[in-house]
Amino acid sequence: MTGTMRADPTTAPPDTLDAVLAGAFAMLARAVRDRRSAMHTPVLSSLDAAGFPDARMVVLRGFDPSARLFSVHTDRRSAKFAALGASPRVALLFYEPRARIQLRVQALATRHVDDAVAQAAWDRATPGSRRCYLGQAPGSPLAAPGSGLPAELETRAPTLDETAPGAARFAVIRARMLRLDWLHLAAGGHRRACFDWPDDAPPRATWRAP
Repeated sequence: MTGTMRADPTTAPPDTLDAVLAGAFAMLARAVRDRRSAMHTPVLSSLDAAGFPDARMVVLRGFDPSARLFSVHTDRRSAKFAALGASPRVALLFYEPRARIQLRVQALATRHVDDAVAQAAWDRATPGSRRCYLGQAPGSPLAAPGSGLPAELETRAPTLDETAPGAARFAVIRARMLRLDWLHLAAGGHRRACFDWPDDAPPRATWRAP
C-alpha cells in the first residue's frame, strides 16, 4: 500500500483535566451503544470467597455520567453475584486500542433482583440475551463441552414465552464510580490523570506521572 497513513485524531491527548474527564465519560457512554467498541466489554474484578481478585469480562449495558453509574447484567446464581453480596468493592478496566486510552475504575456495586431496575432491564433484553439465563448455573460441572443450555435452544433464540423462567435468575449490577485513573499511551510521552469522588462534590482531579 502506498501513501501516508493519516494520524488518528482521537489519539491527540487533552491538555486540561476537565477535557480528560469529559472525553473519558464520552467514550464510556459511546461504548454502551457501540458493540464494536473495545470498551463495550470491560473487565470487572471483585473479591472471591478466599479474598483473591476475581476478574471476568462483562458487557457494558449502561453508563450514566451524571451519577457515575455503570450497569451490567448477570445470573444471580453466579459466583460474581454472591461475591458482591459479601463485598461491594469492584474494579473495572477499560482499554481502547485505537485511542490508546486505558481507564481504571474503582466503584461500589449494588445488586438488583426483583425490583424496578431489574424488571426494566429484563423488559429491554432481547430473546437472544435472555437465553443466557435458561441454562445451568454458571460454573456448573458438565459431562462434556457445552453451553449448559437446553438442547432445543442450542442453535436458536427462544420465544418470549420460553424466556419466562430466566427472569427469576436475572440480575442487574450497578457500580458507582469512586475513582477514575486515566492513562493515554503515546510514543511522544504518556499522560495520566486521576479523579476521586469522596462524596457528591466535584472530583479531586490531579495529573500524575504515568
